[in-house]
Amino acid sequence: MKHIFIINPAAGKGILQEKLENDISKITKANSIDYEIIKTGSIGDAENIVRSVCSKNNGVPLRFYACGGDGTINEVINGISGFDNAEFAVIPIGTGNDFVKNFGALSCFLDVEAQIKGESVYIDSVKLNDRYAVNVVNMGFDCAVVESVTKIKRSRWIPSSFAYIAGVIIELMKMPGVKLKKFALDGKSIEKTDVLLCAIANGGFYGGGFNAAPRAKVDDGIIDVCYAERLSRLQFISMVGSYKKGTYVDNKRIMKKVFYHKCKSVDIDFDYELSVCIDGEISKMKSLHMEVVPEAIKFNIPQGVSYNGKSSKAEEAFV
Repeated sequence: MKHIFIINPAAGKGILQEKLENDISKITKANSIDYEIIKTGSIGDAENIVRSVCSKNNGVPLRFYACGGDGTINEVINGISGFDNAEFAVIPIGTGNDFVKNFGALSCFLDVEAQIKGESVYIDSVKLNDRYAVNVVNMGFDCAVVESVTKIKRSRWIPSSFAYIAGVIIELMKMPGVKLKKFALDGKSIEKTDVLLCAIANGGFYGGGFNAAPRAKVDDGIIDVCYAERLSRLQFISMVGSYKKGTYVDNKRIMKKVFYHKCKSVDIDFDYELSVCIDGEISKMKSLHMEVVPEAIKFNIPQGVSYNGKSSKAEEAFV
């Protein structure tokens, strides 16, 4: 197997990059691993690089390590789409690193040797129009927060760990929402179309650790959908802590304002192009058709991470 490390130098403001490169060089040589380090220069590079490498190595087992944040992961999984000989791994050196929170044990994901000695499993993806997502697609309030966070992260004076909270505070003053022209789950229309936020999830976490879809499993063949009707600032403040922890689904008071469904397809139309956050990256869209693709992609689980394979189907009836 050939191991290709795709490094985003801008991820996490470059803090972990030098150590990571040293670890890769030392550990791959010690284990006689065939490897290559490729650095990205701009948005879209990772996807193009991965697709090019796959095309030139047809039939050769390839493992691509997305060394960056959730946006880098999204580019890598789109790059390997259609190539059965390729799988992906994640070394989370970004700021949010939400996808790996679905598996816990962050230290193992940062351990290059544990990564190299890991084993791959099949997980689901979500086909979104002509692209793929592996974690969460969201819009409305929390997407506006991501746009604010992107600006905040450019400041060297604001700690990355505070960026999301700062973004929430900024957008809380505006309380933006979104009007959905069409909103259907498995072809069935949803009455509430004027919402504060909406998250369509394969994984459970986004926004730097918000457990918006606590019942989501990356291998259950199901999409989890969470949406909230428009709230007052006071209502939002009283609920946001529970939303972050993922405990809101067990709170009857909150669940009168927030709704949670499981399905296999989602259709959404807007009256105009709207910002949509796809695995942490913003795109402008006017319509979305999303459907789960079970066992679509191979993901490397680092050595030391406890993973039980197929998730329980017991919660699929939760609507």
